[in-house]
Amino acid sequence: MFFFRTIYLLALATTVGALLSLVSTPKLQAKTHKHGGEHDHSHAHSQADKKEVKTKTVKKMGKADKHADHSGHAHSSHAGHNHKKPSSIKEVLAFDYQNHKAIWEIQLPAVKGQVVTVSAFEATGEDRIKASAKPTDLILVLRPEKSGSLWKLKRLDATMPGHGHGMNTLPVLKRVSSSRYHAKNFALHMPGDWSFVLTALGKTKKKHKVSARYAAKP
Repeated sequence: MFFFRTIYLLALATTVGALLSLVSTPKLQAKTHKHGGEHDHSHAHSQADKKEVKTKTVKKMGKADKHADHSGHAHSSHAGHNHKKPSSIKEVLAFDYQNHKAIWEIQLPAVKGQVVTVSAFEATGEDRIKASAKPTDLILVLRPEKSGSLWKLKRLDATMPGHGHGMNTLPVLKRVSSSRYHAKNFALHMPGDWSFVLTALGKTKKKHKVSARYAAKP
């Protein structure tokens, strides 16, 4: 009798254990699935965030590069505009002398009470002429410009009085309007004191020679 009772209790315990196992397994699977889903969702969200951040970074870099290109283009354009020798009469006439510093100025004798000033500008917009064997150009402006008809500039040269010699280049002076001249091929090949000698012809057909001192530096 005791033997049968023991077997009965063991069978009952096994059955209850099996039932409890069946009941708890779906909950565990659901919990595990939920946790796995949350992990996958979190991972996917993390990947999406990284992708979004990367996209924003690329866009930001693209804007920066575009801005840099634009700035570089603008700077290059500006530099090219200010450091290019005029190659045509139109460019000489378009030179804005009011925004540049004159290299030197000479006053011509008054005609009918009108004093005319000749201002020389470095043609590429620099504020001085460097002592160099490389030739440069000048733009001469008679001011006031309406008085340009009173004088005609015939010749411009540069010499070094202290050394008794001139330039190694042959300068050329070309009139482009009544008050503007394009002086080409000026090379102050030595540092020191130079003298620009200007020959001008007035209404009386009398030639006048006037000069302006200039200290050339490397």
